Amino acid sequence: MADLGLQTSCSAEMDVKIRPNSLCAGEKQFITERQKIVQSALEKLGIHVPDVKNIPRVALLGSGGGQKAHISFLGVIQQLKKEDLLDCVHYVAGVSGSTWCMSSLYQNPTWSKDAEEATGEALSHMYKGTDMTLLQALNIFAWLWLRWMDGNFSLSDVWAVITCSIKGVSDIGLEYRPLTAVRDTHGANPYPLYSTVERDFRKATKLKETWFEFSPHESGFIQHGAYVDTSLLNSNFDGGYVKPPQKKQVDMIELQGMCGCAMGDFDEIMNYILTWFEELIGRVIFGSNEHDHYQDFSPSLKGVDDESWRNMNDQDKRKLVEKLCEERAASSDKWGQGPLHASSDKWGQGPLDASSDKWGQGPLEESNLKGIKDNFAIDPAIPEEMTVNPQLHLIDAALHLNSPYPSVLRDARDIDLIISFDFSDGDPFETLKVASEYAATTGHPFPKVDFTELDPKRPKSCNVFEEAGKPTVIHIPLFNMDNCKNQETIKKEKEKYQTFQMPYLNKAKIDHLAHLAGLNVSMNRDKILKEINKAGQRRSAH
Repeated sequence: MADLGLQTSCSAEMDVKIRPNSLCAGEKQFITERQKIVQSALEKLGIHVPDVKNIPRVALLGSGGGQKAHISFLGVIQQLKKEDLLDCVHYVAGVSGSTWCMSSLYQNPTWSKDAEEATGEALSHMYKGTDMTLLQALNIFAWLWLRWMDGNFSLSDVWAVITCSIKGVSDIGLEYRPLTAVRDTHGANPYPLYSTVERDFRKATKLKETWFEFSPHESGFIQHGAYVDTSLLNSNFDGGYVKPPQKKQVDMIELQGMCGCAMGDFDEIMNYILTWFEELIGRVIFGSNEHDHYQDFSPSLKGVDDESWRNMNDQDKRKLVEKLCEERAASSDKWGQGPLHASSDKWGQGPLDASSDKWGQGPLEESNLKGIKDNFAIDPAIPEEMTVNPQLHLIDAALHLNSPYPSVLRDARDIDLIISFDFSDGDPFETLKVASEYAATTGHPFPKVDFTELDPKRPKSCNVFEEAGKPTVIHIPLFNMDNCKNQETIKKEKEKYQTFQMPYLNKAKIDHLAHLAGLNVSMNRDKILKEINKAGQRRSAH
């Protein structure tokens, strides 16, 4: 069973690793185990590969696109399973909205075995809307409060819980598992890769080193191979070694916030979520017959009735909200997040206290991973601008490249075939252009793409690019001439499903989008299978 809390380093080996040209032992072992599953899947599809060394390595990519990407990637994965193609995949990589899909699925250690049910369940959560019980809402706020008291609270944490709400997660504890828990699945699922970019030096210099990758075993800047064990990400470092005490691991809630936080106004987000929570209290407690039930776990509710709540001013309502969160967080050992160790005199100084003397003085950045970046300076090849700030500020990778190509182009992963599903707004070939430029800048092999032959207004559903000695790329835009039939329908679908809009709550709307995304798989099953077979033949020839 994976360690869900703290992990102690007992080795004299340095905790910060500079390894640009190789994978860690854990990922190598995982892929070795995954090879057996892929080999069996190919055999069922009529592709006989007796030597595991010749099994083609396939990477599945999901772009950003908010809830649109979340729903669409679920539809893609669901259909891949129906077409017996999912078990042919070694890696699943995502940015932004596609990581919402991944984080939901990877809560189940064997999700790909039952992928149709797992994706269907994830889709059904969204039908219920963003409302939740008071108990679940308190869990969310208590998680935020714990982050604040631990000194790691950031804007991305607020966006993380909003993401969970949009996804319809019924209990925040469902996604409390750390990414490292995937280590123990022995290749049962494709290996997950999550991506962000570093905000500060991306703004300053737009360096190619900006890409920061999370995997179950190690996380870091891929261009220079500067990594730390993923279990240590929230720790402080000194001279390349972890400084005690070590902190709890990055969980999937926090990770989603870093991967998908493209929003930039803290006050706006906090006002939104606080207003939503206050309305929830009025509706759930005072608008139902369950007031006495909620009094059982919240003494602060005793003596407060519907009339007194309605007559409270905003400040008093906010104070009651804080007190409810305090009481809920104090019993956190009963809902799966361990006991609080914060002293009571600090309550009221957290992120929910608009009148606190410390309001606006906390680490309210897009993200806040402490103590790592300064230690990358142990290698002289690391640019100085990467080490100026001792904290990492990680933001949505879609702001740099809206598809996780950098992770799968990493030479050590030796990918033969990239199947990229693009859920972006705008030009359906933009991510392909930026990925091509990235590869040219960093020296990674990438097939030649003649963009003059691609029509962004009339895109095909399956675009294959191949060149000797380079990975083949299959690029599949979400809305195209095959699943939409004509330009007018493409335009209507794009207007209907946008990245930045209110959450989709309608079942028919959600199902329709998942269906369109799935059509891109079913319509092109034979083409995808053909490219998998060709990739295997190329590997065998080498």
